[in-house]
Amino acid sequence: MKKLALALVLCTAAFADKTLVYEIPNMACVSCYEVITQTLNKLKGVKKFDVNLEAKTADIVVEDDFAENTVVEALKKQGYQAVLKSEK
Repeated sequence: MKKLALALVLCTAAFADKTLVYEIPNMACVSCYEVITQTLNKLKGVKKFDVNLEAKTADIVVEDDFAENTVVEALKKQGYQAVLKSEK
């Protein structure tokens, strides 16, 4: 039983998620919000996200091995600047 519990803990750690918080300073309107959410929906490794138009931020839950610059590059292609503010 202890071996099973240890295996579960190791598996959980291997598939842990992290939350990345980005500032998107040039997100200014509902159209911007739509483009950003559509872009995030297409990124592999993104599990869920919350884009806040008023605060100009995006909290993104990703797989543990997700590269932080993926969001920056994807949004840059759409004309938006994204700056990683924190990782949880």
